[in-house]
Amino acid sequence: MADDEEIRSGIAEDNGLGENADIETVRKISKYRTIANELRPESWKACLAVTGKANVLSGFDELYNLPEQNEIRDKCESIVESLDDLENRLSAVSDLEAIITFYCKSKNLSFDPNNGWLEVLKPMLTMGYSRTDLYNVFYAFLSKYTPRECKKDGKPFHLFRLLLLYHDPELCSFLDTRRITPDLYAQTWFRSMFSSCCDMEVIQSMWDVYFQHADSFLIFFLALVILVNAKDQIVGMMNDDKESILETLQALPGALEADDIEDFCSLAQYYSSKTPQSFRMDYEIPLFGSTLAVQRHELVTNVAQALCLPVVVSELLQANQSSSQSDCVRYFLIDCRPAEQYNAGHLPVAFHLDAQLMLRNPSEFSTTVQALFATQSQALATGSVAAGEHLCFIGSGRDAEDKYLHMVVSHFLQRDVRYVSIAKGGYKSLHKLLENFLSDALKEHCPKNCLECSDENGSASSMASNSNLLDDIKKEKEQASNLINKWSSALKSKSAVMKDKVTRYIKNEGNQEQPRHVSSSDKVGKRYRNMSNVFSIGDDEDEEPMVAKNKSDKSEIVKLGVWLEKPEVTKYFECQHISRQDNQSFESFLVLTESFLFVLRVISRKTNQASVQAKRPLSSIVKITSNKKRQEIITLKYGVHDEANGLVINDVDRFFIPNASQATKHIKFAIMKVLDALEVS
Repeated sequence: MADDEEIRSGIAEDNGLGENADIETVRKISKYRTIANELRPESWKACLAVTGKANVLSGFDELYNLPEQNEIRDKCESIVESLDDLENRLSAVSDLEAIITFYCKSKNLSFDPNNGWLEVLKPMLTMGYSRTDLYNVFYAFLSKYTPRECKKDGKPFHLFRLLLLYHDPELCSFLDTRRITPDLYAQTWFRSMFSSCCDMEVIQSMWDVYFQHADSFLIFFLALVILVNAKDQIVGMMNDDKESILETLQALPGALEADDIEDFCSLAQYYSSKTPQSFRMDYEIPLFGSTLAVQRHELVTNVAQALCLPVVVSELLQANQSSSQSDCVRYFLIDCRPAEQYNAGHLPVAFHLDAQLMLRNPSEFSTTVQALFATQSQALATGSVAAGEHLCFIGSGRDAEDKYLHMVVSHFLQRDVRYVSIAKGGYKSLHKLLENFLSDALKEHCPKNCLECSDENGSASSMASNSNLLDDIKKEKEQASNLINKWSSALKSKSAVMKDKVTRYIKNEGNQEQPRHVSSSDKVGKRYRNMSNVFSIGDDEDEEPMVAKNKSDKSEIVKLGVWLEKPEVTKYFECQHISRQDNQSFESFLVLTESFLFVLRVISRKTNQASVQAKRPLSSIVKITSNKKRQEIITLKYGVHDEANGLVINDVDRFFIPNASQATKHIKFAIMKVLDALEVS
């Protein structure tokens, strides 16, 4: 064993993984991808920060006298027997038994054969570690990557259900209806990070990538990808009994192959980037913190009782700055307080939906909800500062009124609306956070009529009664000044026309005027008249370069084959979507329906998955050009015809389409049909 360690250490040092190697060293070498076999042992140690760590086992009394000792030994022997390539099996059994026994004694824990510890040790055992290194790697792994309470009705599984509800409410509803909770099928996934249900090559590759990302919560998104990817199979079992569905769910990770892992982890990262980050702050300590930290920390919200994902108000302010990162979650804010409270102060970008309308006037509530979706679509299309695909509902923060808020949120969830969250603490928390910036941050703020201002003492008392929430707000307020300055600047930088549009979208007019639906009469039917031919052949490389807007916030993961077979799809073309920033190309499909053009970017042919990169109204395409030298390269330009400024281009897509002539022919025909229909209407 010593000779093997020396050889391995020599190879690692030759590749830059010496005694001072850390996770950044591994990332530079392996680029967040699968690690070479000869570098894996030292790379794992570096990623888990145990390289050169002291021999903790020196404190072991070498007494194998736990009540479960025979069971521990039997389980250790079983694990070793399942590994074909181990040379010294007796030594391996001895190492495992010593590690499990010492861990139980040092942590004052009882051994449970189903706790996943030995399944975690199994891949580590193949690395050829010394007993000391094996224990250190094992200990670091459990501390950082195994959530607490991986048991029936445990917190990790309630949180996982909320994440599934956020990204796929339809699938979540199906499982809820069958009374299939995550703790029934995912306990072994979380306890062993899939080691108990995947083969060794898959686990080694998965852990390579996982350790480099160093994200404790990545396990939640890996599990999410597995479920969403199998949605059709799961929902297709609607007539099967519960046990059959559970067996299918438990076996899903077993279908993974080593070649799938990089795509698998990339998808998990994608879902993570499309999720509010507030949950990490709430659950980091309860699930992964030290024992003492957990004892001092109480969850503000009982995760088992949460209606949907909560979002702290500081994240809402940060996300909806125009200068936010392009891959940041952006929110369409929905203020559900009564009209008199909304009119006494609200965020400038919040759409008003009085929650009490749901009971008081269902018809008006339904009309307002339709207007909400129309407004959201329009805001996304125009790039408004109010735009966001993710819906966040804001209540008053008062229990008596927020019961109506919960009814409204439930209504949206029952309609399988994705990306639904609630602002934690509601307007009460928002007001407290912004107390030094109320005039700049809130619109139409009237201290005389504002409940938070008029009831300041009561509000302060109520907030003080919840020390965790108050601590959160204190932390958030440290960033508030910078956030508000940036946010206010973003709002003020918009043109007068855009301000007017945003005001129309979100202003509450006291029900003086019914919300108006988008109709065909709103379109500029003669946009193309008295203009040069929209469909022209020209050298688009000579034209002024434009950078297309990043559309990642609107993308979603779909089944490629299922999507292309939708009845509304009239035509589709394989293509390469060319980035205007760096000319990088992405395998994609250009998909036509009667009203829209979609761009589907292929994520993985093997898993049959793609992301919806763009959804373009056909009526917004104002020009199509092809490259003189390479006529397969097609440029689509989107914009409007302004009476004063003429043709205004606001976005561009560029494609390499092998069958470009047929593609442009069908696109042109589809556009003309839309324009003719608009003129007739």
